[in-house]
Amino acid sequence: MVEWGFYGRRQERAQLAQMFSRGRWFFLQISGRRRIGKTRLVQQLRQPEWRERVLVI
Repeated sequence: MVEWGFYGRRQERAQLAQMFSRGRWFFLQISGRRRIGKTRLVQQLRQPEWRERVLVI
């Protein structure tokens, strides 16, 4: 099966990277219309470089 890339959401990913670089604990709620990539955005947070910093509930 071919793995699809993650396109767009540059601004959101940059904001999340900035939050993670602070080194502080925080809670984050991701909400929005259906079928706009919320789940995929959360999956991106679970990539190896951020995995130790993210707890998904």
